[in-house]
Amino acid sequence: MKCLKYLIFTLILIIPINVHAAISVSCDGPARINQRISCDIKSDVRISSFKSTLVVDSAVTYEGSVASTNFVQYSNGRNLNFQTANSTTYNFGLIAYLTINVPNTTKSSFTISFTNIEYTSSSGNKTQANLSETVQIMRTTSKTTSTTVKTTTQSANEKTFTVTLNPNNNDDNKITKCTTTGSNCKINLSEIEVPTKDGSTFNGWGNAATCTEGSKSSYTASGDVTLYACWTSTGNEEPGEMLYLQTLSIEGQELEFSKFKQDYDLVVLYEVENLVLSATPAQEGVTIDLQESYLLQVGDNIISIKLSDENQNTTTYIINVKRLKEGEKIRIPSPDATLKNIIIKGYDLDFKSNVFDYTLKVPSGIKSLDVKAVLNNEFAEYEITGNDDIYNGSIISIKVKPEIGDEITSYDITIEVVKGIKDYLLYIIIGSVLLISIIALVIINQSKNQKKKNTKQNIAAIAPSKKAPTKINAVQTPVVKPIPVSKPVSPQPAPPSQAKPLEPKDSVEVLDL
Repeated sequence: MKCLKYLIFTLILIIPINVHAAISVSCDGPARINQRISCDIKSDVRISSFKSTLVVDSAVTYEGSVASTNFVQYSNGRNLNFQTANSTTYNFGLIAYLTINVPNTTKSSFTISFTNIEYTSSSGNKTQANLSETVQIMRTTSKTTSTTVKTTTQSANEKTFTVTLNPNNNDDNKITKCTTTGSNCKINLSEIEVPTKDGSTFNGWGNAATCTEGSKSSYTASGDVTLYACWTSTGNEEPGEMLYLQTLSIEGQELEFSKFKQDYDLVVLYEVENLVLSATPAQEGVTIDLQESYLLQVGDNIISIKLSDENQNTTTYIINVKRLKEGEKIRIPSPDATLKNIIIKGYDLDFKSNVFDYTLKVPSGIKSLDVKAVLNNEFAEYEITGNDDIYNGSIISIKVKPEIGDEITSYDITIEVVKGIKDYLLYIIIGSVLLISIIALVIINQSKNQKKKNTKQNIAAIAPSKKAPTKINAVQTPVVKPIPVSKPVSPQPAPPSQAKPLEPKDSVEVLDL
């Protein structure tokens, strides 16, 4: 039994256990003040229904929800309820999306939560733990630096378009500017104050003064343009049922259609001169005002599809079509804000795109560097700061702004000044001067000594010669002791053994030296 327990424990460690949540939520963040964002509710499994209670932070405003094409909405306020048209039909993917408005709040983030989650899959009714999504709120900040060098890849192509908004109600026109480095720029019409007109209902902005339907969300400008407020008489606007399209397709083009979404953007190549649309209503007795073909001009085009019924209920779907110039290609704006390389003339930075902090060693006396940045997305922008007066510990920053979005990436290079021979040049010069002085003194002293020696030798050479005295060794003269002379005395007889008669030969000879 004990071995069995160990075996089960080992299997638990080896075999991974995945806990999978079928329902998920994601929001388009970060959010910005006074703008709307969308939050998507998705299912990773096939379901036929989804129910939940929505809890929204008081800092933001919940404006409503719209079901995807695979589901029908039966929601009541924040009590969300989405089901397929047939209870035996199961779909996965996008269930619905929510619209959240971010007012002028002091909070830096907000949270939305989904409680009491229930869904129906092919295996029966299911429940799921609560979901939540936290979204950061971004504020536009301005930063002033004393030295700023700004470089853009397309600065020479920067354009500013003037968009004139004619309210069509005898009020003054409103002028707005749109600056871009590309061929066009998008204007957020939802941020523009909605005009009013007695006895009329505002239906968006259009290209003609007589328009009755236009766009309320956005407009893409490719030059100076005038937009007119589109009005319909309130006498023709009776409250009633909302009219929907069941299908909407464009020949040769892809359109992500939802019957609850009335505004679309489409970009086509220059070769597309006209569009052929087909649509079917979701309700019976609805008439669709649809042309056989829509001729496109280069630039912006607005296609209106108007639905009406016998009760004078109307709904309009708008397609904002951008026809590119000859040679232009369709591209999706990228949020990429990274660099491919940083090139510094004379230095090797060992650059990596996902590394954002570097240290660069430079010799003293360098005040600026030749820095160039290579963008991964050529339509992004970058600016270099801190390169006008570098010093030990200073930082050169390269800030990359994406083509879309506001998240800025910063690459920072910290300068480390390394001292070289130039920094010790003064000491080297002083030491060299001292050494040369010492060597010169030694040479001068040796020269003086040699000169004195030569002078003595010259004097000795010209002086008269003298005979050196002969050294005679003195002969030591023996000391002659004089014979003492005394008074005569009476001779005493000497003993025979001691007395010796003086013989005449015992005399002293004096040598004449």
